[in-house]
Amino acid sequence: MGVSYSPFMGSYTPICNECGAALCWDIAPHEYFEAEEFWNEWICRDCNGGESLSLKEWSKKNGMSTLSY
Repeated sequence: MGVSYSPFMGSYTPICNECGAALCWDIAPHEYFEAEEFWNEWICRDCNGGESLSLKEWSKKNGMSTLSY
């Protein structure tokens, strides 16, 4: 599902790829663009078996260790 962009706030809101729920906080543009693939595939804790999806772990698993998180 990706993210929703708010031009008024200049931020991005991740949307769960499984259920369509929006994350309750936004991310800055640089956070989104540094890990665009992660945020576009992000799933919420409920859809991830009760565990928050970790950018750090996702990056390791997908060979993207150059991110500055």
